[in-house]
Amino acid sequence: MRRRLYKEGFERLGIVLFVSAALAIAALIVLSRQPFDLDSLDAPDRQAAEAEIAEACNPDNLSAFYEFCRERVLGPYRWRHYRDGDGAGGTGMAIAGGALVLVLLGGYPVFRWVRAGFRQSST
Repeated sequence: MRRRLYKEGFERLGIVLFVSAALAIAALIVLSRQPFDLDSLDAPDRQAAEAEIAEACNPDNLSAFYEFCRERVLGPYRWRHYRDGDGAGGTGMAIAGGALVLVLLGGYPVFRWVRAGFRQSST
């Protein structure tokens, strides 16, 4: 009896969380539409990254360890590429504005819908 009491509320909460995660992943895909590689860096940054990789990573290690080290070194460069990319600022602001509108207009009705699922008695 008690197990079924909150079943519908948690199902509704799961639906809301699933849709929220899907929207967040879609926003990340839209923002990172430009792939990152060393060629996308300008010359001084590319040389600095290559020097840092040569210094920090041992190519004689296993291939996986070398790739992990390489990705660790390239992390800040990748972050800067996606953060400062052309058009990402405007797209990011549009996505943030859309998310704000969704939260403001849809947040309260969704909250009431989920809350109603917890208040229903399952007999």
